[in-house]
Amino acid sequence: MPKQLALGALKKLTKWVLFLTVCLLLLATLSIMHKLTSDLAAVTDKALKDIEAIAQTSKPAETGATAQTEVSSKP
Repeated sequence: MPKQLALGALKKLTKWVLFLTVCLLLLATLSIMHKLTSDLAAVTDKALKDIEAIAQTSKPAETGATAQTEVSSKP
């Protein structure tokens, strides 16, 4: 009888250990995802700032007749 109680307790303990391991893996995964998301946001913000800086320093696009290219009149 005590052997059966010990086996039952061991099964319950095994289930709890498995459950807690899954919870720990889930928390670790969420933590990694959060870090990657914030890293991606930082890189995106830097890229946007770089693009805006390039756009401000470059010449505006030519418009109107000056932007048109010459077309050959040969058939």
